[in-house]
Order: sequence, then structure tokens, then C-alpha cells
Amino acid sequence: MKGGTLLGEGEFQVVQQILFGIEIFVFGNLFAVFLAAFAKTGKEKRHIYAVALVLYGGFYGLRLLIFDIPMWVGYLLICVVLLIPDWYRKRRPSVFLAFLTVTWYCVNQLSFLIADSLYSVGSMYANRLLLQEESLPKMLLHLMWLYGFTAVLRIVLMGGLTWFIAKKIRQCMRQLKTRELLTLLILPVTGVLFGRMVLRLQLFVGENYYFSLYEEYPVYLWIVPLMATLFYAGIWVSIGSYSQMLALEEERRGRFVEQRQYEAFRLRLEESRRLMDETRSIRHELRGHMSVLEGLLENENYAGAKNYVRQMTKEVTRSAPVIITGSELIDVIVADAAARALSGGIRFLCEFSVGELEDGFAYDLGIILSNLLTNALEACGGESGGWVKLSGGWQKKFFVLEVENPCSHPVVFDEKSGLPQTCKEDREMHGIGLKNVAALVKKYFGSMELTVENQVFYAAVMVQKEQYGSH
Repeated sequence: MKGGTLLGEGEFQVVQQILFGIEIFVFGNLFAVFLAAFAKTGKEKRHIYAVALVLYGGFYGLRLLIFDIPMWVGYLLICVVLLIPDWYRKRRPSVFLAFLTVTWYCVNQLSFLIADSLYSVGSMYANRLLLQEESLPKMLLHLMWLYGFTAVLRIVLMGGLTWFIAKKIRQCMRQLKTRELLTLLILPVTGVLFGRMVLRLQLFVGENYYFSLYEEYPVYLWIVPLMATLFYAGIWVSIGSYSQMLALEEERRGRFVEQRQYEAFRLRLEESRRLMDETRSIRHELRGHMSVLEGLLENENYAGAKNYVRQMTKEVTRSAPVIITGSELIDVIVADAAARALSGGIRFLCEFSVGELEDGFAYDLGIILSNLLTNALEACGGESGGWVKLSGGWQKKFFVLEVENPCSHPVVFDEKSGLPQTCKEDREMHGIGLKNVAALVKKYFGSMELTVENQVFYAAVMVQKEQYGSH
């Protein structure tokens, strides 16, 4: 020091190393917090944070003390270690962790380019001071303050940019599948390549030449940070656009499901009204039937009376509901399924009773039952000798129902959802019925088991009536 205010070259290097160490520590914490923010439980967050921080700091230590290893190797190592205990893979695609890491690396480089352009402007000013015969300690003092300012700026900038990106990713991370993640990776990867290219071009030093990008082309002092800002804005907008698109797609699927359910219930209610009208008609005509019977009996025409009663019995049986479950709504759904099975040449076996149900629970149970029976009937549609068996009832506090049907074709179950994959061409709009059943089962803290044994498909659902309204 000179007069307590000026720095020597050795002191400047010490201060620079201290600031660099602080940067590594802060950025390691930011990276660890960024990855841990997408874990589900507090225990997983703590594990991910600790592993990422230790590996990040340890890898930087190896780079400084032993040999210069490419930074991407360190990020790859962190991803591999985090994937080993299945912290990310069990809930999201493995590429999700790669997407987070590459996005972080890209934002890190972009923030560095923005801060580095300001540092380059300041260092050029310090060089002018040196050319004006200012003292070297004074110039080093200017550089120290400049380095400290840009370091703080980069930390603040990186923290803010990371927070905005993390917020956008959290809005849509549950809907991001492998295809969407690979698409979103394109822009961060391009940003990383852009950053590496600019860093390589910033300074070339050889035996007979010296090249500095910002000194040779000062216009890049504002073009580079502008490009970095545009890259970040592109990443932020692409994630936000995907979030909105996925939300609209989810809403479209929900509307499609609601429309199908509304149409199905409308048809069933019309069938119920028709049956009720026929029943009223029979009751209205019952007085006339009684008069006819009375006349036949008065004339001692017992054979005619017996035939007349037999014909009345056929009409009443044909008009009555096929199956009585104890709930009018469930009666309509099961009767409709039985009628569709009969028209399609499918045997329909039913051992099913529910008793009286609350309106909300009956409606949700009707949706579950309707979707399962529809899938079973569709599966039997193209097969001869098809059959559907419905069974279920109350077991203490739980309601259990099972739907069985023959299944001659192989069924492939999705590894993530556990639901069978549809073989129809419009995959986006099919397979929604079972997803809707799974959502309702979750609503009632129940369970759903789908299995195939001996070419028979079993769908078993268990729900708790007492949980209705808890969500």
C-alpha cells in the first residue's frame, strides 16, 4: 500500500483471488439452490443442495490447483451423481436435469458476458491512465474497484436471471415431457456455444501477435451484451410460451372430456326419461288392464286371463331398468352399458350394488364406472364371444369395483403413469378416460390397479366415500 490507499501488484492479485473465491462460493450456492428448488420433499432438497455444492466447489478446486478441466465435464459429473439415487428420474424424465443444468450454464455465461463488457470498458479507461503516466498502484486500485463492482454486478445479475427462469420452469415442469424438454434445450445449447465462441475470440496471445476483440472492434462492447440479453429473453419467452401452450392443451383436453361426459350423461338421461315415460304409460293403462282382467275372470275365461297377465309381465319387464344398484344415476349408467353390450352381442355380467349415495359422490362414481365400462365394451367390440363382468360393493369404509373383459391383444403400460398406451391414431384425444379415472381416484385417496392375466384385462378401483369434499 502507498499512503493506505494504493495497491501493489502482489496485493492486487491477492484481492483478485479472494474475490474470485467468493464468486465460486456464491455461484456454487446459486447452482445448488437452483437444482434443489425442483425437488419435491425437503429431504431431497437438502440432499441435492449438498451434493451439487460439494461437487461444484470441488471441481473448481481441481481446475485451479491441478489442471484445467472443461467446465462441461463438471456439470456432466454433477448430473450423473444426482441421477444415481433417482432423485429426479422417479418423477420426471432424466433429460429434465440436463435441461436445468444446461439452462443454468447458459445463463451463467450470458451474465458473465454482460458483466465482462462493463469490465472491459473500465479496463480500457485504466489503460489510458497508464498511458498518461499515472502510477501503476493507482491503476491497480482502479482495476480492483472495477473488478469488485463487476463481480457484485454479475452475482446480482445471475441471481435475478436465475430466479426468473426458475419461476417460469416451475409453472410448467409437471407437463414437460422428453419431447418438450429436448425442444427447449435447443436455445440454451445455442446460447452456450455463442458464449464459448465470444470468450475464445476475446483474447488471442501468441509469439508474434496479440488480438483483443473489444480493442479491435469496440462496437462489440455493446453488441455482445445485447446478444446475450436477447438469448436470455428467447429462453425465457420459449419456456413461458410452452407453459401457456401446455395449459391451453390441458384445458382443451379437459373440455373434450367434459364434452364426452356431458354427451354420455345426456344420452343416459334421455334413456332414463324414456323408461320413465313408458312406466307412466303402463301405470296409466293399468286401470284398463284391470278392467279387462276383471271381465275375463267374471266370464271364467281363466286361460285368457293367464295369457293377458303373461303379456303384461313382458311389457313391464321390458320397460323396467335392467339392473337395480340402489342409485338411480348408477342404474342408468349400468343399464345403458348392458343395452350397448346386448346390441353388440356382448355378454354382460353384473354383481354390483351401491345403495343410496350423495349426489357429488354418485356423479364422480358414475364417471369412473362409465369410463371403465366404455373401455371394456370397446375392447370387446371387435372380438367374437366377448364379455364384460362388473362387480363391486362396499367393504366397510371403502367402495371397490372391478371391471373385467377379454384382451387378446398385448397391452403396453406407460412407465410413468402406469396406464395402458392407446393404439388409436389420435393419441392426444384418446386414453383420457383412464386419466380422468386416475384423477378421481386420487381425489378420494383411493387406488387403481390395471393388470392383464391369462388374456383378461382387470381394472380394479377402490375409493373412500368419507373423503368427499376434502379437496
